[in-house]
Amino acid sequence: MQPCILCNQNAVREIELYIKGEKHRYTICAKCVAAVLKKERTNLFFFAAMLICWLMPIQNGFMSFSGILGTIIGLYGFARLILLVAARVYLRFGNDIPDWIWKGAMGKLYAQEAVADQLKRELNEQYVQTPREFERNPFNPSAN
Repeated sequence: MQPCILCNQNAVREIELYIKGEKHRYTICAKCVAAVLKKERTNLFFFAAMLICWLMPIQNGFMSFSGILGTIIGLYGFARLILLVAARVYLRFGNDIPDWIWKGAMGKLYAQEAVADQLKRELNEQYVQTPREFERNPFNPSAN
């Protein structure tokens, strides 16, 4: 496998980015993925804030529409929060990136964002997009 795009060490995972609408593959090492996941704290705050949805069933009852919706959102937020905290604890003591962190704790998404930001700085290129950004708003060269 190719060296990591961020630090030139042995890479273990592969990500995809779009540059001017063309798909490119880059590799990233476990150390860089762990650093990105440890650095990113907004995801923890977001899912902790989702736990406030538990107040809706308490206020309106569990059998109301808002109660059912609040319960579902609260359970989702709780599950994501537990998964993200477990990933942070695992990465503190482990050196590899297992699949449950790569997929479930959004390791791939955060790695794509980190590499895209790095490439935007290095290449002075504004048309570097992650796959999620490309799906929402693909760069269309014929539009210019």
